[in-house]
Amino acid sequence: MVDHPQFEASVKSGIHADVSRIRQKDEIIKAVVKKRRSSAIICVCFLCMAGISLFKSWIPAVICLLLALFFLWRAVGKFSDEYLREMYEEGLLVPGMIVKTEPLTIMAIANMTARDGAAVP
Repeated sequence: MVDHPQFEASVKSGIHADVSRIRQKDEIIKAVVKKRRSSAIICVCFLCMAGISLFKSWIPAVICLLLALFFLWRAVGKFSDEYLREMYEEGLLVPGMIVKTEPLTIMAIANMTARDGAAVP
């Protein structure tokens, strides 16, 4: 990956993400993969509906087939290694400290304002 100057976090940190570890530990990616599995089931349902409606009229069959193709695309889509690597390397690194251990609570100790030149509270 090429470090660009506008991505200050990746340039300053020098941290390079391990994609296999991201796939194993990231809870959000696991949730997305579960939703994609349900898309496969919906795809099969629309394919069945397309087959049944083909006997009556071709218009509903084509609509169901297009919906099935959309859910098939969602089901087989995969996060590329480069996308996952960029997601982590170009993220904003914020200093923080652990406030509570049960449940784990981390407090960010930085100005999180999104606009440039904002006054620090």
